[in-house]
Amino acid sequence: MTLSELCQACGICCQGALFRYALLGQDEVDRLAARGVPTTRRRNGALALRLGCTALKGTVCGIYDVRPKACDAYFCQLTLRLRDGLISADEALRLIAQARTFLDEIGAQLPAPGEDEPRSVVERAHQHGLRDGPDLLRQTEAFLREHFLGPLQR
Repeated sequence: MTLSELCQACGICCQGALFRYALLGQDEVDRLAARGVPTTRRRNGALALRLGCTALKGTVCGIYDVRPKACDAYFCQLTLRLRDGLISADEALRLIAQARTFLDEIGAQLPAPGEDEPRSVVERAHQHGLRDGPDLLRQTEAFLREHFLGPLQR
């Protein structure tokens, strides 16, 4: 399994489970606008793509050929471990499935996102809280930190 295949089987970073934004340059904003992908300006003035990306189709990037540099350059801890032979493709896929299960469980406890709300279930869980309390969110975030975020990304 290639790293690209693993990424396209996952999409968790694009869902906004790891980060809230991908920073952009003006040329990227223009390219994304041409594809109908909304961008935003952060409070500090930085141009950004809000994650829970609208271009994500299932687990596959719908704008792969014009994806932002930040997206192209990002490799999660899981992909680096696969690249370095520290885990097998089967183990990587198992960890992705477990992360999805956690995220689906969180999503089941949340109302559907409103028009101006983030699409990320993690971000919405922080905004709304969970019916069954914060334990599932804490467990999910710990799992994502352990398996997906590298030491410099925490």
